[in-house]
Amino acid sequence: MPGAFVTDPERHFLLHWHYEAAGPFWGPATIWCVNHGVNAAYGPYPLAELFWDEEREAGRTFWTGDRPPVPFLIPWKNVDQFWDRVNIALFQIPRLRDDQRFGRPALSRQAEGDLNPEEANYLRAYNEDMVRAGSGHHIDLAHQHGVLCHHLIPFFALLDDLYRPPAPPVTYPWADFPARYQELSGRKYDYPAYALNPAERLRGGDGQGDQSRSSEARPFPFG
Repeated sequence: MPGAFVTDPERHFLLHWHYEAAGPFWGPATIWCVNHGVNAAYGPYPLAELFWDEEREAGRTFWTGDRPPVPFLIPWKNVDQFWDRVNIALFQIPRLRDDQRFGRPALSRQAEGDLNPEEANYLRAYNEDMVRAGSGHHIDLAHQHGVLCHHLIPFFALLDDLYRPPAPPVTYPWADFPARYQELSGRKYDYPAYALNPAERLRGGDGQGDQSRSSEARPFPFG
């Protein structure tokens, strides 16, 4: 779009971000935010608001329900560049400028500890599936083991080098996921019976990410 503030690569990211938020759909934009210490609910919002304004001005009003194209691409070289763009966007939206939810947060971790090599390798393979197609074997494995996908947040928060290619063979790394989740996050896992009950596992998982609305559903600031 001539004269648009939001770049085409950013449009691609924001389409994914909005789709994941509206579902809620766990996907590659959310994973990138979590991995880079960005609040997935609020961090991209100033860019998104300008994007929505540009879409409406162009007469595109029904795009939000479409599943975004893959493969997923990152428009920024690093998280500092992302925040530079957010700050420029905030300058154009005065009512959001003083709202701390939309600025760069103080450094804090959503988890404490270290991933073991098997966990890191699996998470990179999982993310690679998300980036390439939004579904795949490693995503299915989480469902088959009863793991609610948004509960991978503390694991992705600790992962170094998110886009490093996974090294084969990639194996499912958790014998007791709820215990490991609690160890890293410091919080009780919401659904331990689900994660340990084979009957529940057979009823869940379609390879499309976690579609369940849970107590951890994110408070996105739009309807």
